[in-house]
Amino acid sequence: MKIIVIILLLTSTFVSADSIFDNFYIGEYAFYFDLRDSENPHYTGFYFVRFKNSEAVTFFVRTINLNTFQETRYDIELIEKDRKPKLVNMDCLLGQETNYTRQTSANVLNFLVLYNDNKENIEIDNVIADYWPEFGYTLHYTVNTYAPLFRLKHMIFEKEKEPRYFLDRGGYAPDSPDEFLNIKPFHSSQTNRGQPWKEIVEKEMRQIEINGVIFELDDNWQQHTTPVNPSYWLSLAVERDSIIFIDQNNVPNINRKTFYLQKKSTEIIVFSFCGFAAMYYNNEAYYDRILNSVHLKE
Repeated sequence: MKIIVIILLLTSTFVSADSIFDNFYIGEYAFYFDLRDSENPHYTGFYFVRFKNSEAVTFFVRTINLNTFQETRYDIELIEKDRKPKLVNMDCLLGQETNYTRQTSANVLNFLVLYNDNKENIEIDNVIADYWPEFGYTLHYTVNTYAPLFRLKHMIFEKEKEPRYFLDRGGYAPDSPDEFLNIKPFHSSQTNRGQPWKEIVEKEMRQIEINGVIFELDDNWQQHTTPVNPSYWLSLAVERDSIIFIDQNNVPNINRKTFYLQKKSTEIIVFSFCGFAAMYYNNEAYYDRILNSVHLKE
């Protein structure tokens, strides 16, 4: 069963980052389908690590050839120089270095530069143009604050209709990379066909406030109260197609992503959305209207 998970952390002011890498969680990962070369498609995953007392950060990378299912695993070590990422080391851990692994290392550098150059403007489905005149094309990157790691949802060539590089799944495994290492490629469209979904008929929206977080929902959602977190459920195709809940935690020394909003110096509010991928992607405009409405009470 595949789900899509969106977590937004909200604050009233942006948190300044001392390093270009401070906007990433240790243990955060993302997997992408890379179909740019139709004869050599790949499934590629990235896992972020930052070791204590080290200036460098590491991305563990898995690349799986979707024709042969041969896998290569390697790590990319980066440092910051002049507010840009610089590659200092690359070690192959499984398999052999190929043109694709070298290209993927270049992709990581490009993703980081694009993110850091645009992070203050990234919201929901912003498009960033990346011009390559020497090769005669332009890439459009669709980025979201709720997408994992690089905030990249998909990449598309300017004159094409369908992306050939797109997010399949992401997650957070800070204690161990085992979850990241055990994931197998499974095309999201195949997953979606096997999941129940139903077209959502939007009803009149109303404003909801929980723990100082304000957002809009319609009467399709029902409130569920638990001792820990108040939540709202959408139950149309199955008992829980989607769920929204609010959490409140005391977190010392906050130094998080720039789209986090801080209510007090040591307090954050977490707005979480979770739902079936099929339900979300077949009703994306409906869900995005809800996610775009989330803000803190002034």
